[in-house]
Amino acid sequence: MFKARIEDSLVDVCERCGKFGSILRKIISPVPKKIKTSEEFQEDLIAEDFNKIIRFERERRKLTQEELAKTINEKVSVIQKVENKEIEPDFNLAKKLERYFRINLIEKQQLKKEKIKQHEIKSFTLGDLVHEKQKKFS
Repeated sequence: MFKARIEDSLVDVCERCGKFGSILRKIISPVPKKIKTSEEFQEDLIAEDFNKIIRFERERRKLTQEELAKTINEKVSVIQKVENKEIEPDFNLAKKLERYFRINLIEKQQLKKEKIKQHEIKSFTLGDLVHEKQKKFS
């Protein structure tokens, strides 16, 4: 953007439009504003040490992995993988285990989601005006 004198008027123009008059100086364009917004919400998450909790509860009740799997109607391989932390239990399995052992595996966690919006500051030049007029007439 440039400040130019065109037919005794001071106007902001692009470099291309500046040739219709005399360019006085370059305008330093303002830095776009960044607006930070945040949103709070709750999310259910599986406890980080779920595998230790499940193994501890199973061993406390003197159950084998096979017995636990049969009791809650799951595959033995799923129980093994969960206890070895190879997989994280989905919410259905976590709820089954919570009910059976009477424990809490699902935790509510307060999260904050932040967004940064960038607003562009743009000037409207004479060239833009001419271009808009030409679009209307074509």
